[in-house]
Amino acid sequence: MLNMSQAKKYLQRGGFILVAAGFMYTSNLGLLSYVAHWNSPKLYWKGKLEDTVRAEAELLGFHEEITIKIEDNGKTPGLSYKQGGKYFVQLSPDRADLAELRHELYHIANGHLDSNSINSFWQEPKATFYAFIMSFKDRE
Repeated sequence: MLNMSQAKKYLQRGGFILVAAGFMYTSNLGLLSYVAHWNSPKLYWKGKLEDTVRAEAELLGFHEEITIKIEDNGKTPGLSYKQGGKYFVQLSPDRADLAELRHELYHIANGHLDSNSINSFWQEPKATFYAFIMSFKDRE
């Protein structure tokens, strides 16, 4: 039988492991994202942006139309969403770069917008890792 002192010790250890795992999860995502954005080309003008969206979506095997917006949403550097059966990517003006675009396109192309938000724990690292890996493609 577990006494209160042992239960407290197990709860403290479990809490420490949980906090450490959460720190590792977020810091690794941050590091991968930083490296991906480090040398990523900026996407300023509309014509280049639309061409880049088509080319990058094609790499992911996604062939539906995606509308791109450059505007600050006040919350995140990038946002992808589906509205009325259409796909949208919104990039903040200060973070409108190829890495952010790839990250958001990965969410769209892999059906992340069509699943529930509980899966975001697994979806966010996948999109971040994709942008990170593809950043090395640009350096070849």
